[in-house]
Parts: sequence; structure tokens; C-alpha cells
Amino acid sequence: MMNKKLIFPTSLFIFSIFSFFTGTNLAYAQSIKIEVGEAKSKKSLIAMPEFFGGIQSRGLGQGIIKNLQFSTYFDFVKTEDLKSVSSFNDRPSKELKESLMKKGVEFLILTNIFKSGVTKNATFKVYYLSKDLLAMNKTYSSNQKGWSLIANRFSNDFMFKLTGQRSIFNTRIAMTSDRANKGLKEVYTMNWDGTDMQRITYHKTATMSPSWSPGGNQVSYSAITVDPRKRTRNTNLYVYDFRTKKRGLLSSRPGINSGASFYPNGKAIIMTLTQGGNPDLFKIDLTGKVLERITKGRRGAMNVEPSVSPDGSKLAFSSDRSGRPMLYVMDLKNKVPKRLTIAGRYNSTPSWSPNGKKLAFAGWAEGHFDVFTINIDGTGLTRLTQKRKSNGRWSNNESPSFSPDGRFITFISNRSGTKQVYIIRADGSDLKRITNDRHNYFHTQWSPFLK
Repeated sequence: MMNKKLIFPTSLFIFSIFSFFTGTNLAYAQSIKIEVGEAKSKKSLIAMPEFFGGIQSRGLGQGIIKNLQFSTYFDFVKTEDLKSVSSFNDRPSKELKESLMKKGVEFLILTNIFKSGVTKNATFKVYYLSKDLLAMNKTYSSNQKGWSLIANRFSNDFMFKLTGQRSIFNTRIAMTSDRANKGLKEVYTMNWDGTDMQRITYHKTATMSPSWSPGGNQVSYSAITVDPRKRTRNTNLYVYDFRTKKRGLLSSRPGINSGASFYPNGKAIIMTLTQGGNPDLFKIDLTGKVLERITKGRRGAMNVEPSVSPDGSKLAFSSDRSGRPMLYVMDLKNKVPKRLTIAGRYNSTPSWSPNGKKLAFAGWAEGHFDVFTINIDGTGLTRLTQKRKSNGRWSNNESPSFSPDGRFITFISNRSGTKQVYIIRADGSDLKRITNDRHNYFHTQWSPFLK
């Protein structure tokens, strides 16, 4: 729990396939559920022999093992018994099943990989040994991103089949980075584990605050752009569409156009505009038309960093209307803001948990930023991060964003010397570094579940 005062620098405030499941024995298939609460005390063991097909599949096996081990629900065992698996199409023999079960193995994964031209394919058969059940039989194809994409899709489906819960393995993280030019920032996306880094903007300027649409087909962001005719600079709001691979200018009103957050239906967003002089929050549609003014703070007050709740009924945002930047939650029907954070001088970048019960945010404590969570009634304030750098100084941990399953939070930390992307469990355990280079990253946003 946090018991130190929070102090915040005001200058940082504004910018802060072809497939199928087997129908065999449906009653058993529906009953295969791992009790997730027991994951840390008892992991389900998986046996997975070498792949059939004789094709090089770099990253496929390693990706599956990495994903399922990271879930904390599963672990893999090495056993000489697997050498007796001679055919992908044959069901495991009684002797093999009994031998594996004596060693605690619950699931056997057989994989056949093959190519059709440039398309990579993998068929997986998952056997639930104690029930003598073919629990999963599915084929995946990929002609661009290869085996890593197949590994993520299979891991995602495997988790859902056996736990009844969706996982992060087929999600992505958006952020800005100076990878292309140390003086500038562009928007990038990557898989949850840092693979398949893709640049999506080429403004050659400073971009900020990427935000996913509910379906994951679009990302909004702001960019400081120059009008060559007027010779003026302005912070404009854009939307990038992954289907067309094109960007569109959504709002370019004079001043600040930033901090967008989509409604759950994807038909409107809430963003910060400086109409009337003060930064306030407005609802606009996807043509850029202003539909409604959401906040009207006192003169000189800033209302920024909107975050619409998962059910669309509430809005979290940052405001200094009380004199210091704090978090507020507003019911979008009555438009009455309620101050959420009391302690400290600076709280920013709120991110909703998928169930709408918590917010993650960045708070300034003891001269540095850390990631905190808080219940939306103001209780349960908890610090998740605190780490010194190699020189003994405290690192900054900022820009948190919940994963769509609510189990993890991604954030930015400079504990290594540069600003890198990390993820941590929502209870503060099992920290994992996602990027590992000499670049800097900013403004992480976790995608929704992707198809």
C-alpha cells in the first residue's frame, strides 16, 4: 500500500482459417476446465513430441512453450516415452497414455506442419489423457507472419478450450517510439511479447497517445504537424485503419486535439480540445463532428487523458480543477465528476480494468513515477512498481494499460537506462521485460482481443 505523498511536475501533464474443433464426446469436452485459482499450487503438465512433417518451424514450438508456461497454468515435461509416437494420425496407445499419466502428464499435443506454396500450416491434436479424449483438433494457416502467429493463435485457443478464459496471446500493444529518429516519435504496434514490431506512422514529427478501437481495427493518435501554407504547428488527431493501411485526419481544430478514447460501440470517441481556451473533453463522431461537450472546468483548469469505461457508462480523466492534477470519474449520463484520488500532487493516465472495477494509473512518489491501481470507489490504492536503476536512483514507471483479460498491465520504465516496455501481473507479481533495445518507448496501450 502507498503511504507516501505524491508529487508531480505540472509540465508533464498534457503530454504525458480454416479450423474446427472435434465434436467427439462433447460432454467431456465441456468439462475440461482448469481451475485458474489453483494454477500457482498445481500446474497441468503437457507432453509435446517433435513435430511431424519434416519442415523447419523455427519459433513454433518455442512460442507455444513460452506462451503456455507464461500463463502459469501449464508446464511441459520431457520424457523418453514420446519417441514411441510414430504417426500423427494414430491415437496414442494405451501403454503410452498410462506411462505419461504415471508421470503426471494430463495433455498430449501432437503437431503436423506442412506448406501449401508460401502458406505455412499446422494441425494440432490435443489429447486429454485421463478421459481418453481428443479434446482439440484444429488447423492454422499463415502466409505472412509465419510460425509465431500460428503459435499465438493455437496458444490462445488452447487456453480458452481448457480454462474457459480468453488469453493475451493473440493481442498487441501500441506505443510511440523514437526507433526511427531519436528526436522524433512514431506509432508502432507489436505482439504482446515484443515480437513482430510494426511501424504504422510516418509523420516525421512527435506522435503521442495511441488508443485502440474496440475491435482492434483502428488506432487513434495525435501528432504535432506543420501547415506549410500558414507556417503554423498544431496537435491534430488521426486514425489509422489496419484494414486499409491508411490514416485519416479526424480533428484539426486550432490548439490541442488529443487523448482520444473510443466508446465501446466504436462509433464515437472522447478527446481533449482547447475550444474556448481551456483543455476540455468533447465527444465527437468518426467524421470529426462534435456531438457533445463533456467537461467544463473552471477557468484555466485542464481536463485531459480521457478513458471510457468498458461498458461506456463512465469516464475517467485527469484534471487539475482542484489545484493539482488528480483522477476523476464521471457518470456520462449526469456529467457530474467525482474526484477519485486524494493523495499527492499528480496522478495521470488512467486505464480501466476490463471488468470496470479498477483503474491503473501513474503516480509521482518520492521523486519518481510508479504504477498504481485503485478501486473506482477510491479504496484499495496499491503500488505495483518500485525499482532503482543501476546508479541507485529511482526509475520512472509510467503509462499503464490493462490487458483485455485483466490479468496483466503493460507500462513504460526507464530502469534499464532507456524507456522500455514491461508487463506485470495485476497483483504486482511476475514482472517481464518485453522490449530489449536502446530505443525509447512511450504511451503504451494494450489492444482488445483480436481475431
